[in-house]
Amino acid sequence: MDIRKAIQKAQQLPLGKAGHIPPLISTLNSPEKSTPKNENAGVNLAVCSLCGDVGFIRRDVPVGHAEFGRLILCACQQKRISERLQMTMGTKFNKQKMFADVLERGAGSRAMKRAALVFVETPFGFLTIFGMTVVGTPSSANGNGKTTCLQAIVNECVERGIASVYLTASDMIEFLKAGIGDEDYDVESRLGVLSGIPVLCIDELSQPSWTDWVEDKMSTLINRRYSGDVGTVLALDNNPATFLHRRIYSRLQEGVLIQNSDPDMRPFLGWQ
Repeated sequence: MDIRKAIQKAQQLPLGKAGHIPPLISTLNSPEKSTPKNENAGVNLAVCSLCGDVGFIRRDVPVGHAEFGRLILCACQQKRISERLQMTMGTKFNKQKMFADVLERGAGSRAMKRAALVFVETPFGFLTIFGMTVVGTPSSANGNGKTTCLQAIVNECVERGIASVYLTASDMIEFLKAGIGDEDYDVESRLGVLSGIPVLCIDELSQPSWTDWVEDKMSTLINRRYSGDVGTVLALDNNPATFLHRRIYSRLQEGVLIQNSDPDMRPFLGWQ
């Protein structure tokens, strides 16, 4: 496709109603990403050094390569997509968290960090991190860095030009439930959005009440992401083998499961 035609097509796409996530290419028409202007000189200043704010790039590959002549969304667009999706989900998120913030206090947190570093190199499939409290030991299911690790994964992927989102399971369920009765943006449409995010990190999987409805939607989401060329990271405070339905757990077993039952780090860090 000629790049000018691609841009014209993107500009014609509507943004949709508030809270709706239209096709990713339509972010090129988003008011938030308009090229800033130098009001004194009346000259447009390109923000992105890679694409000049066109939004697309072509990779320098030889003729015959699978990506020869193919238009690819620039990393700057992937970052804006991530920010827009993150705002829609409504989960509080720290954009500053990186892997340097993931402390290694024991074997569990070391294994977790190493698995996360491997994941961001090839962000596909499932990575599940879970904690368990073992009676009679200083182990803990909470406060040992799982949330920081998931946010670091998202930030690292975004920096690499991969659209990524962090959200809690509770916020995800609320996002889906908001589609009940919404003819323009129903539950199925919202599941489609979640299914297609390149890297999705879902935290606190143990927190929401797992009704039949929640279990059904979660199973659908996991199955779709299993079938797609996407990456999924889950964190919970229970053993997934006993906490999750066997249909969900069977999918996760084909990925990487890491147990992090290191002691709660918050007292060590002076947190309340």
